[in-house]
Amino acid sequence: MKRRNVVFITSMLLVVLLIAGGTFAWFTDNTPLKINKFKAGTLDIVLIDRFCPDMAQNVNPGDCYFKEVYVKNLGTKRAVVRIKKDMAFEGGLSLAPVMSSIGSDWFEKNGYFVYKKVLNPGQSTTGLFAWNKICFSGPLMDNTYQGKGFDIKVMAEGIQASNHAPWLNGWGVKVYYPIVRSGELAEGLVSEATEAEMAAILETEAAPIGEDSAVEIADVIEEVVR
Repeated sequence: MKRRNVVFITSMLLVVLLIAGGTFAWFTDNTPLKINKFKAGTLDIVLIDRFCPDMAQNVNPGDCYFKEVYVKNLGTKRAVVRIKKDMAFEGGLSLAPVMSSIGSDWFEKNGYFVYKKVLNPGQSTTGLFAWNKICFSGPLMDNTYQGKGFDIKVMAEGIQASNHAPWLNGWGVKVYYPIVRSGELAEGLVSEATEAEMAAILETEAAPIGEDSAVEIADVIEEVVR
């Protein structure tokens, strides 16, 4: 009996020593550490307003003045941009004498002028004002305008073009992308929009824009039906 106890105690001591010493052997392996790095893109636009105020201090009816307003994308993200324009005569006089056409690459939506093309990094829009000038009508600018000041205020906004941001953020603008058939770029454009989103676009008459040019809603409907 004593011999059995001695053997048992000796065995337990051996187990304890083996555990404490960590002498158990196992097959093991490990892999090198892999790190996935992400970096957010940047949305950075600048508004360029080329205008000479010194030349506009003695305005006459019939005069025209150079004013170039455009936006440049300085960031890394593709962007949709829009410009807010406010014009006012001192004393609240009518704007009827002001002759300023908006360039064909812009459309009006929700009080803003939206550029019809997605702006890639490094790209600039065309000028907001057609022919880059502001004119004052001779027949419509009578003596009530003498000595009155006239202000034009402009500011620009940009939003990422991806993931429906211009639509979901309330701009009322949907970005469309070209489709490819048999390796060739199709003339029609198909949107990322679902059928429900397309119905919402039609209901609100949101103006869609394309990657390279504006598209008519009718063209998109025709493409979806096919």
